[in-house]
Amino acid sequence: MPDASLIEEWIGLGPHKVLEKIDDAAIAIRRDGLIAYANEATMTRFGYSRPQMIGQPVSMLLPEDRRAMHADYIALWFKHPRARPMGKERNIQGRNASGELMDLDIKLSPLETDLGVMALALVRERGKPLEIEHDLLPRP
Repeated sequence: MPDASLIEEWIGLGPHKVLEKIDDAAIAIRRDGLIAYANEATMTRFGYSRPQMIGQPVSMLLPEDRRAMHADYIALWFKHPRARPMGKERNIQGRNASGELMDLDIKLSPLETDLGVMALALVRERGKPLEIEHDLLPRP
């Protein structure tokens, strides 16, 4: 069951409104590896509802054979949180609710919150263009 206070905290934040507009999946991950927030694009891309994701391990979005090691990667990133692309040296894949694999580009950034530092992962399917300008930039 998701922690409703996590959802309520994010809903009231201004940055949340921006994250809901972007085409990239945006996922806030707590130090313990649990999902604290997922935007609408995350739900669309991965096929889960927000209540199915909040409070669950982010490894639920990975192929089965990569889940076991993911907790170690999370712990390592939180020792020295900094903005960086993830997995430059290897192919990163995600797994959606129907079991389909997707090649992904992921950028991690530290996110300061009242609950402490979280990892903000911006996730894009490899080869998909960024469409943020359609939603956020003024029209001529």
